[in-house]
Amino acid sequence: MRLEKKIDGAVYYRECPKLDLACGRVLTKKLLQQGFLDFFGVEYLEGQVGRASGGKPYYGGFLDCAFNVSHCKSGAVAAVSKFQIGVDVESLRRINSRTVRSCCNREECVFVFGKPDLETHCGSVLTAQETKRFLKLWTLKESYVKMTGEGLRHPLREVCFDVADLKNQREGTVYRIKGNDACSSSFLLLTENLWIALTVCSGKNAESVNFRWNPVT
Repeated sequence: MRLEKKIDGAVYYRECPKLDLACGRVLTKKLLQQGFLDFFGVEYLEGQVGRASGGKPYYGGFLDCAFNVSHCKSGAVAAVSKFQIGVDVESLRRINSRTVRSCCNREECVFVFGKPDLETHCGSVLTAQETKRFLKLWTLKESYVKMTGEGLRHPLREVCFDVADLKNQREGTVYRIKGNDACSSSFLLLTENLWIALTVCSGKNAESVNFRWNPVT
């Protein structure tokens, strides 16, 4: 008899064009409610949510009920797990090359710009293809610092990922992306309009982390 692999968490996401701030908050709450019922088997209650000193949300006194959310102008995502997690979602937007240079190391900058001559991009706005490559890195970095609870206080240039893992990705497939933290696992999913990244603090069992990804209509 084949045993089903243990599920360590779940991600719920929905594409929703022209999502404003208020609607994004409502949608992430709905996704969280679904996640808590499906994965933890309990009802999500906003009154149980607290904030750590760095601003990271936690659920009451239940250390094994970790969650994180994110939304952008084209969609929303919520993740739940027994491990500490961070999740981020982005859609295409205007990005200046200075942003890339401020949060990416040289190898990552070369990946984004597509060539090693970085000086030619000073002050310029990214092309569509450059933006798509950058959002892969940005969402991964954001998910990592949200997982640690440090947020943007952690220098993003120190949160590095293997750009070889970011090439030739297909929409609809979840990819494990190698980072510089052996105690965490990072994943990236591309949809038609969204970049979704998840980072999980799983300690010594990083390679065996298994999440269920659920598109919500």
